[in-house]
Amino acid sequence: MKNITVIIILVFTSLYVNAQNQEAQNVIGVRAGFSVTGGFIKAAGKLEDNSLDTLQRETSTSNLPALSFTYDYGISDEFSVGLLTSIQTFNGSVKNYGFNTPNDTFIVENIDFTLRRIYVGIAPKYHWATSNEKVDLYSGIRLGYIIWVNNIETSDPNFDIFDKFNVGRPSFNLVPIGGNFYFDDNFGANFELAIGAPYIFSAGLQYKF
Repeated sequence: MKNITVIIILVFTSLYVNAQNQEAQNVIGVRAGFSVTGGFIKAAGKLEDNSLDTLQRETSTSNLPALSFTYDYGISDEFSVGLLTSIQTFNGSVKNYGFNTPNDTFIVENIDFTLRRIYVGIAPKYHWATSNEKVDLYSGIRLGYIIWVNNIETSDPNFDIFDKFNVGRPSFNLVPIGGNFYFDDNFGANFELAIGAPYIFSAGLQYKF
């Protein structure tokens, strides 16, 4: 009898469990995200080329988190659509880079670079039902476009190590799980786990109105 009572209570409780997103609700946010792109940039700088460069090339990189701004609009209690814009800056240097000039002179120099990745996209989301009115869990996708703005200081006109980071491209990504945790009726914190650009994990603050 006790087990049946517990089951009945759980069933009736589940009837009052709703998604915490609301129709016509607006949510703005700012986030700091972390990506693996910095590692790919560093690896690209270490690749050997076909020149006479026999020196030990050293590549160092540093990057700031991806700073993102978001806006979401509640289409219904379960679905929302959002806008996401993000920028991430990668700084670094390539030491002992060697190349041949047109008159067959071999030059060794250190190269400084700044690579900026800009992302703009839309983010449809499905909001899961929860029993806590302060918790909003969701999953979704991101459809966007990536733009690179690069500044590379080198005297080699054929320097192409970072060319793959200089081409705009569409981006399709998954968001397996994200969540908003509200401190009161308006302000809250956010986290998001994602697959793809502009970050794989982010955390930030939210404001709904």
